[in-house]
Formats: sequence, C-alpha cells, structure tokens
Amino acid sequence: MAQLVVDGFATYGFGSTSTGSWVAPNVPTAVGTAMLSGVWAQLGSSCAPPGTGVVLPDPAISTLPWAPADTDLYLSRSLATYNSGENSYLNSTCFRRVLPVTADPVILSMYYAISYLPPLEAGIVGFADSTNTVAAWLFLTAAGGLQLRDATGASVLAQTTGPVITAEQAYHLEMQFSPTAGTFTLNVNEVAAITTTALGALSANPTAQLRFFPVKYELNVFRPVQYLGNLIIRDTTGTYNKAITGDRRVATLMVNSDDPAHQNWTNHSLKKFGTGVASLLSGGAQIYCQEGTANSFKIGSSDYTLEGQVRYAALPSGTTYAPIFGAWQSSPAESGDWLFALGSQSYNNGQLFVRASPDGSLANAQVIWTYPWTPVLDTWYHIALCRVGGVLSVYIDGKQIGPAVTDGMTYGYTKKTPYLGNVDASANTDVCAVSMWLDDIRWTLGACRYTSNFAPPTAALPIGSGSDTLWSNVALRLTFDDLTAKDYSQFNHQCLFFFGATGTAVNDGVYNFQSMDNVPPNDQVFLSADFVAAQANLTFSGIPAAGDTVTVATKDGVTAAVYTWRTTLASAYDVLIGATTTACAANLVNAINGGAGAGTVYGTGTVANYDVVAYANPGPIMNVVANVAGTVGNSLASTRTGTATAWDSSHLYGGVDIPAYSQFGYQRLPSNATLVDSVTIATRMWKTDAGTATVVNSLRGRLGGLNTGAAHAVSTAPTVYLDTFEVDPDNPSAPLSPAVITQALLRINRTS
Repeated sequence: MAQLVVDGFATYGFGSTSTGSWVAPNVPTAVGTAMLSGVWAQLGSSCAPPGTGVVLPDPAISTLPWAPADTDLYLSRSLATYNSGENSYLNSTCFRRVLPVTADPVILSMYYAISYLPPLEAGIVGFADSTNTVAAWLFLTAAGGLQLRDATGASVLAQTTGPVITAEQAYHLEMQFSPTAGTFTLNVNEVAAITTTALGALSANPTAQLRFFPVKYELNVFRPVQYLGNLIIRDTTGTYNKAITGDRRVATLMVNSDDPAHQNWTNHSLKKFGTGVASLLSGGAQIYCQEGTANSFKIGSSDYTLEGQVRYAALPSGTTYAPIFGAWQSSPAESGDWLFALGSQSYNNGQLFVRASPDGSLANAQVIWTYPWTPVLDTWYHIALCRVGGVLSVYIDGKQIGPAVTDGMTYGYTKKTPYLGNVDASANTDVCAVSMWLDDIRWTLGACRYTSNFAPPTAALPIGSGSDTLWSNVALRLTFDDLTAKDYSQFNHQCLFFFGATGTAVNDGVYNFQSMDNVPPNDQVFLSADFVAAQANLTFSGIPAAGDTVTVATKDGVTAAVYTWRTTLASAYDVLIGATTTACAANLVNAINGGAGAGTVYGTGTVANYDVVAYANPGPIMNVVANVAGTVGNSLASTRTGTATAWDSSHLYGGVDIPAYSQFGYQRLPSNATLVDSVTIATRMWKTDAGTATVVNSLRGRLGGLNTGAAHAVSTAPTVYLDTFEVDPDNPSAPLSPAVITQALLRINRTS
C-alpha cells in the first residue's frame, strides 16, 4: 500500500488549536486535542516571549480568508521572517506529522498558500528521520521562489528558476524526496519546478516524519500566515498510488446513516429526553430554586420522591462530594436540612449518602442512608430517592440499591431554597466536586411513587394532572428543554442557573450516527461496545445466626457454593460469625476468595469460588463480580437464608456480551469527484478501564466484500486510529472508484 497519510483537517473541527500564547497558558482546545491524540505528534505554539505582552495568532484550522468559494479546511500558522545567522527557529515547535512507516523516497502532496510573501523567507516543510533530525527543508523566498535547503537552512541545494508562488493563491505542491539517494522532484500545479538527482546523500536514514511551519518571534515584524491543506503522503510500495499522480484533494465524509440491522453498540448521546439538558461542569455550578409559595418545599416528616436523570462527566475527587439535590450550605459554616450526594473516595469511600438535620444544624445532622456506588462516566442514570411511612429507599435505573432504612426524622426547614448540583456557598468557588448533567427532574412531596423495583422511564415524565395522578403533589418539575431552569409544577418556582451552570441544546440521540458525527470530536458523546462482568451485592443488616447460609455461584462450575455461618468452624465452607457486621463481611470475602484465614475465619478445605471474586465495601456490603465477563455470569445464583443479610438479586446481574458489529453509511462524495485513490477511516476510540479491548474498522462493499483494517489495541486515552484502503472490497484486484464509495459502509467491530 502506498498511501501513508491522508488528512483533510475537517475531522478535527474548525477553529483555534490552542487558547493562548505566552500571555495565557497554551491549553489545547478540542481541535488541538483531537489533532494531538494519535495523529499529529506536536502542535506549534505562539512564540512571543514572556513579558512582551505580544499575542500572536494561534495555530488554527480555517478556510482561506480570501477565497470563500474554496470550502476546504487548512491548517494555518503565522510565520516570522528569517534573519541570516538566526537559524535556531528551524528547531522550534512545528506541526509534526509522524508517518506510520518510514519512507524512502517519500512523496508529499499538499495544497499550500500564504497571505503575503515573506519579507525575507520562510520555512515550509522539513523532511526528518525517526530521531527528528532534518535532512532538508523546503523554503519560500521573498520573491516567491521555492528552494530545497540543507538541514541548517543556510545552503541552497536546488531551487526554482524564478517565482512560482504568489500571495493569496492556493497551489498544489507535489514532491518526491530521497535523503539517502539525494534526489528531489517538485511540481507546482502539475508543472515541473525542480528536478535533481545529484544532491548526494543527505542522510543515511529514510523519512519518518514531516515538520511543517517552524516559527520564531521577532518584535515589530508583520508575519504572513501560511496554510496547509489536502495533505497526502505516500511511498513507492504497493500496487496503486506509488508515484507522483497529480492534483488530488481530500474529501472528508462524515457518517450519516445507520444500518438498521446492525445498531448493536450502545449510544451514549448527551440527549436524554426532549431538546435540552442542564450542564453543571464547572466548579460551583448549581441550580437554585427559590420558594414561591410558603412551605412548598417543606419535607418535614412527609413521604416524598426525588427523581431525575443524572450523568457524571467526572467523579468527585479530593475530600469533596458532588450534591445531586439538597437544602444545604457549605459556607460560611456547613449546615442544612437535607442532602443527597455522591462522595469522593477520600470523603466517604465513594458512597452515595443521604444526610438530614431536624433543625438545620450540623451538630444534629445524621447520615441516614449510605451505599458504595461508582457510576460509569458519561452514562445516564435514573435515580430515585423515596421515603414512605418512615422508610427510605434509593433506586438506580429502577433497581433498589442498598438497604431500605428507617427514616422517621422530621427534616428541618431553615433553608427554604433547595439546590441541584451543588450546595449554597458564599461565593463562586469550587466548594463541591460538581461535573454532571441533569435532565427530567421531578420532586413529589407528600407521596412516594416507588416501593419496589420498577421499569425506569423510557420517555420524559408526564406534566399536568391529566397524565400524572400525583400531580397535585409535585413540588418541582424541570425539563431544561427551553435551555432554562423553568419550573413546570403548579408552584412555578423561580429556578436559576448559577456559577457556570447552563442549559445545553442536544440533538444527538435519535440515531447512532449522530453520536459519531461530531466535529470537533466530543468525547462525552460516543458509542460503546460493552463487555461487562455480572455482579451482585450482599448487605449485612445484622449479625448472622449460626446455621444461616449464603449461596453464590459454584465451587467447581457445577456444585453450588454454600457458605454456612458458624460460631465454631467444623467443615469446609463454614464461615466464622464475627463480632461485628464488618467482621462478618470480611470473613465471608476471605472464604469466597480463598484468602487469609483458612482454618481460623473460614473452614479448612474451602477453595476459592470457581465463578466469582468478592470485595468488602462499607455498609457493610459484600460485592461479588463474575470472573468471566458477559451474560454468562447473569445465571449465577445469589441466595441466602436468615434475616441478617440480603442480596439485591437472586442471581448475579448486569453482565453484557461484546455486541456484533455496527455499520454506517457515508455522506456522498463531492459532485466533481472523478476518481478515488484511497479511503482512510478515522475513528477516535478509548476504553474505560484496564482490561483489554480490540477494535477493527472495515470498509464494506455493496456486495458484502470487506477491506479489514488493523486490530487496534485501544488505550484508556482517547486516541485517533487510522485505517487506509486502496482496493475495491468486492474486487481486491481492482482499485477504488467513486461508484464503490457511494455504496460503501463503515463497519466497526470490537473483537476482544
């Protein structure tokens, strides 16, 4: 295969690649982050020195400002002029494109433009080896000529006979260079401009990377802007595209349809219900709800249901917690009436918790309910907090988590203004680790809607007495569909976004391709091919009695593993009753895992469970996870006898198999496309944990033939992976054509 790099820049998005210069820290934007994640090795930064107060234009992706008819996107950067004796700028930060393999010779095809000719001269591209050592540079002179120079930029090796470049004009440059043979050919708009075979060996190493647009700072000098577009890099191997081929452009085709029979991956769209969500992604972001009718937010001793859709962009860190809903304050002194929040690992071991106070004081506040929960980031959950008859329960996606606990407290009513996503603070500070989205919030006061497991909502909750039989009990109803925090309940409370909270319009949830087709890439909107192990939780509400049992999975793949509580160990699979529930849970975990304490905390002869591994969590709660990922774990039994323990299910649950492939269609080729040299599939992928994940991209022809790409071992960092194809998937002996691409599909398949 000859095609090594095909880049049209539209996949990264339109705009600046960084958000500052020396005056402000140079932090990559979404555009720059996408370029750097596996494609471009380095982006240039503005080069004004500290203390000058000068802000130079950031590297950017844009159209040509003087050519509105040219819709191609170009990578651009302002250049400094060049003074003889100051060659160090050639080693400054460059746009660096590393080749997937070394090439000798290397063929470079690109569109090039400059806003005006440089006062002296400017470097365009350097041909470098794997150690970033440049063999030669292509320069533009003040008169518009092109020169091939040595590594220092001081010696001219070959040049055009006169000017070939003018300002504000895009030129197709195509060149072939061999540093080992000392040959160089350059065509400008398909006309030969330089041809030389007598340079002598400039390097013993082949080209491994190209360095574009080096810059340096010079005070009070105007800087022309150079533009690079339609980048194609080839070598001379393979069957097709292995020579200088003439004018080529890169068409960026986004996916625009799903194959209905193959929509197997999970869509993680930001859209949940309706047209908007609440974004609370900055420190201190919150939604403030002001009481409009006396006592309309007063819980007291009433039954209630707090529910809504919650999605985390990041988990709380440090010693903070992330409030979901509450009437609480953190400053000037911590106090409040009630709070439902997720703590950090350092705050309370990463547990969800409910805290309440009868009088608003921290001294009398109690943690009523707590449960360890680690939500998957960028995943919507329906969470419901319910109290009925003095008993409090919490449900996630319709499934009760943790125990139902006694909650007979009459909540205080000192703070009559509840908050979502944060607590009351005296200033706009990051008092809590908020980084989340909310949607479809409903607070039912005076009635409990859920007393057992239920099917989570698949559509927006109803509004109005005609569709909600408990509408008269609804104290707050937020949809965010008008991008405000408007309350649709009968009370019409004034609710406002504060400290960075916003309403976000969403339109990415109807089809899978809408979650894929984001420019610049949005890592919070994506598809996933999940491979999840089943699990279950055993909650200890008291000390087990002698003879009580816990059954989970099997001893050997066939025989049920039954663990019996004993005051004295006598047999294998006996478990010693501890002095506390925490000790009991620890002893059972050791027995299941075949851990420490054989013969002392569990019976001699007990072997590690064949199917699961166990973990002890605060509460105490024992969590078991299937050893083998997938739905096979969902059939493993989890039962018990006695009243001191309770499983949250009679079987392990939540196991998910790797799905079959998904397929997507493309936008149509430009109407003036007469040939197709190659297709490059660019996908931005990552995995959520340390397990293995391999993804394969393929190009499927209209007859079902496949060009299968590499098996990409995906990392935990979002990375762009590229697969390039040059032949017809239905006829491997033929090249690609526009007709083939018109009916082709992109196939994505997770293989491990």
